[in-house]
Amino acid sequence: MWYCGVMKKLTIPDADLIVFGLQDEIRRSRDSRYDHRLHAVLLVAQRMSCPEVGRLLGDAPRTVEYWVHRFEAEGFSGLVDLERPGRPSRIGDEEFRKIGEALTC
Repeated sequence: MWYCGVMKKLTIPDADLIVFGLQDEIRRSRDSRYDHRLHAVLLVAQRMSCPEVGRLLGDAPRTVEYWVHRFEAEGFSGLVDLERPGRPSRIGDEEFRKIGEALTC
C-alpha cells in the first residue's frame, strides 16, 4: 500500500517496472503525448530547467527544449502531434487496443 503522508517517504515496489509501464502508457495515444508535453512545458514555466524536466519525465533535455520553443511559437497547438509526410502513419489507438487484447489472451 502506498502512503503519501507528510513524514513518511513514499516508495513503490518494483519502481523500475512501473516507470516502464507508465512511459508506455504516455506514448500510447496522441492525447496522452499532448498531456505529457503540457506537463513538461508547465514545469519549465515553473522555473525547472529542461535537463531537470527531462530527467523527471524521462525525456531528453533537447526534446523538452523543442516542446518549449514550439509552445512559445505556436501556443497549445504547437504541442499537438503533427502529421509526418513521407512516412506511413503509426498504428492507431484502435489497433493498439486490439493488439493489447490479443496479447492478454
